[in-house]
Amino acid sequence: MTATVHQLPTNNLERLGREIKNLWANSTLEFSKKMIEVGKMLMEAREQFPVMGRGGRGPSRPGWHSWIKHETKISTRHATNLINIARRFGDGSIGSINSLKLLSMLASEEVPNAAVAEVTERVNRGERVGREEVRRIVQSHRPARPQPQLPTPQEANRIARETNSAVLARDHNYYFGATRQAVEEADARREVIYGVREAIETVAAVSGNMTPAQWVAFARTWQIAFMDVPDIKRAGDWLVKLHEEFRRRS
Repeated sequence: MTATVHQLPTNNLERLGREIKNLWANSTLEFSKKMIEVGKMLMEAREQFPVMGRGGRGPSRPGWHSWIKHETKISTRHATNLINIARRFGDGSIGSINSLKLLSMLASEEVPNAAVAEVTERVNRGERVGREEVRRIVQSHRPARPQPQLPTPQEANRIARETNSAVLARDHNYYFGATRQAVEEADARREVIYGVREAIETVAAVSGNMTPAQWVAFARTWQIAFMDVPDIKRAGDWLVKLHEEFRRRS
């Protein structure tokens, strides 16, 4: 079987290459208009390269990438952005935006027309609209996605038990299918563990600023009136043993 040879219109491509380079060098033309016109010419040039099948990234146009590189000195990605800009704003519906990145962002098919209109209006008023503001504007004009209804805590716990996986509930907590007894035991464990942790963190922080004698002098009488000396002794002995346990484990 003989392969089909496609003859490219060389004269037309040479003309487009010259016109693109001349237009690119034109410093008198408004930036957005220049990008649109260059994009139109690139679109016309690309159509001169027939699609020869589909690769992993979509249609393949043999010779197209090489032509861009040698005839226009524009990267393929840059050329694709300019073509998208020309396709979206070829009717002149964009304002005087002097940033290729902003034009490329707005040229996306996912950007609502209302967002483009707001950016254009603000730019035409003389406002400086950066990329972050464009993102915010685009997001504000996108329709809100319906939020899925989360189950109640009881339902989430039942689903978690049946599926053996954590489930987010309406109270924004995850449930793991635990029984009431297991939940009560876990709450009691958290209360003991985190209570001791917070007490140790508080004492450690205070120890860097004052001695025990200074702490007693700093306190109001009624604030420490019910503290029991034996309790302080037991707590101190327990913390010494805790320290020894942590040293043994490390």
